[in-house]
Amino acid sequence: MKVGRDGDGKPGCTVASMQSATAYPTGYTWWDNTPAGSVAIAHPVLHAAAGGVGTYADPITMAVGYTSAGPVPHGTRFYLRALQRLAIVEDLCGACHRTPSGATWRLDLWLDARRLSTAEANACTYWITGYQTVLRNPPRRLPVKSGPICT
Repeated sequence: MKVGRDGDGKPGCTVASMQSATAYPTGYTWWDNTPAGSVAIAHPVLHAAAGGVGTYADPITMAVGYTSAGPVPHGTRFYLRALQRLAIVEDLCGACHRTPSGATWRLDLWLDARRLSTAEANACTYWITGYQTVLRNPPRRLPVKSGPICT
């Protein structure tokens, strides 16, 4: 938690917090986006189409549904510790309305994968699927790996 004006620690100004939780990330690709074979997203915030490299300045597009924790607002950023990538909610996920037991959110991460076969893209989505610790509203200076997750 940061207290003060721009994190200076002086009282009386702003409070910013980040929330650590367990999420159940899955992935979606060029091959299984809606419509298939596209980079279309429902709620552009930073990107006109699905994209991003995983940094704070250019987080990866993420889709969410309604969960037991309530809807996640568009523009919310998450840091996925295991992947060392930042993501931003810019899309909807039809399959994400059911959050697995033990997770606060089900998050669907854009993996692109248009240069891969459908089998390779599916293998990548299975590789990232599972319980992970995430930070909601993360600070700017976290270790990140920039670039595609599926290669």
